[in-house]
Amino acid sequence: MSDIRAVSKLAGVSVATVSRAFTHPEKVAKPTLEKVLSAASQLSYKPNSMAQLFRTKQTNTIVVMAPDLANAFYSKVLEGVESVASENGLSIFLANSHDRLEIERSCLDMVLSRRADGLIQLGAHRIEELADGAATKGIAFVHAVEFSADSLVPAVGIDNELAGETMVQYLLSLGHRKIGVIAGGRESKITRSRLNGYRSALNAAGIAFDPSKVEYADYSIKGGIAATRALLERCPDITALFCMSDDLAIGAMAAATEQGLSVPNDLSVSGFDNIEVGEYLNPPLTTITQPARRMGRRAMELMIDMLSDTPSPARTHILDAELIVRKSVAPLA
Repeated sequence: MSDIRAVSKLAGVSVATVSRAFTHPEKVAKPTLEKVLSAASQLSYKPNSMAQLFRTKQTNTIVVMAPDLANAFYSKVLEGVESVASENGLSIFLANSHDRLEIERSCLDMVLSRRADGLIQLGAHRIEELADGAATKGIAFVHAVEFSADSLVPAVGIDNELAGETMVQYLLSLGHRKIGVIAGGRESKITRSRLNGYRSALNAAGIAFDPSKVEYADYSIKGGIAATRALLERCPDITALFCMSDDLAIGAMAAATEQGLSVPNDLSVSGFDNIEVGEYLNPPLTTITQPARRMGRRAMELMIDMLSDTPSPARTHILDAELIVRKSVAPLA
């Protein structure tokens, strides 16, 4: 018998739509429903597989853990998660985890105790850090945003090292050689990956990595202000900053202004994430855009695939990031 993925391909719709056609046909447009049923008939696909669909699912609830709900980037990811959940009749239990293990373990316990059906992790901790392997066997767990390249569960995100390298290469192309970094948390996988990209770009340009030009902070505007003050005091000859989030970059611009520096004439500032406000700063922020909503949608689609026993052939899904050039960065005078 053909599986649900073959039906979705023949019908030209997503796996989630095929699932919905059998579980909630009233929520599917009539032409789409007819295409799905026709494809299922041609492929001898039997809806009895839907008896197994969500066989571990009893609550129609998915737990989503985000490390910082005040961060606009995570809000965009959650919009994508919620859109797919709504399309499939699922509810979301949202936890602001702050990357704290005790909060995340309590969220996992909701799944282990059958109060929720699956868990989407937007933070750093792997499932094996939340409980031992025996306890988590068979748990529907998707890792998004801050996943590891060697993730053992379905994961979705961007190539942070490549994205960081792309931004620093752009700064170098404008003549900047003394480039500082306002990094995120020292232990963050994202921070380490983006810093590796920074180092790779410098190395390719024949510039030695200088750890004194890196200042770590929490991913926030206040963190960006404090880190930029400290970095400029230590390295006043820096001409450009690679900030690992737009919030950090907003803080960096504020700190530069309070010290009488003009952005970008005295100091070029770049960010990462492409949050909406960045376009309306003065000057508008040069940044890296992540497909945040699409990341969220894909994470929930992967969750639905797991619950319907149709896991994606690719375990890790890397989405494209893009350099967005605006006016906060200028050529070195």
